[in-house]
Amino acid sequence: MIETLQESIENAALPAEAFESAPPVNAYALIQWALQRKSEGHGYGFPFDRPHLAFVQRLRRLNEDIERIQNLHLRSRWQDNRPYFKIHTALKPIMKDRALWNAVAALEEKTIPFEKLRSAMRIAPATGRNGLNDEGKKENIRTIEARVEKFRAWMVRRKNHAQDPAAIKMIAQIDKYRKSSSP
Repeated sequence: MIETLQESIENAALPAEAFESAPPVNAYALIQWALQRKSEGHGYGFPFDRPHLAFVQRLRRLNEDIERIQNLHLRSRWQDNRPYFKIHTALKPIMKDRALWNAVAALEEKTIPFEKLRSAMRIAPATGRNGLNDEGKKENIRTIEARVEKFRAWMVRRKNHAQDPAAIKMIAQIDKYRKSSSP
């Protein structure tokens, strides 16, 4: 039977005082984890790197984690968890900001086709480390064309693609070069 963290702590041989600094240290580590994503990226810039979106996504995850752990009392004292309460209080206005979360949802939705096309065309690979100068793997142009065709078919099959101006423009752009490169 797997013990919960609380049961493990209660059954541990360590004195309760050993857990006194755990919440502040953990809270600091969680904040640093959330802030770190804001500076991540591969030197491509927007739209390839989306540090602000990644940062907000981490804040959402941090809030979810804090909600789960803020009531876990390592020494049976709620006061020990003040750092978690402070983080949760600071995140509340962000979590309630409907405009922000609508923008995040819209951007997350837009990144799906962008990432698929990026992968199909082998443009600025997400695992690359040379920024926009990254040439990626050498591949046959026919292989890339086949992946772009598959991407185009996926775009057309998506529901509501005909009402999405960005999707229509993307398909038109693919078709423009598709026709001009055909014999």
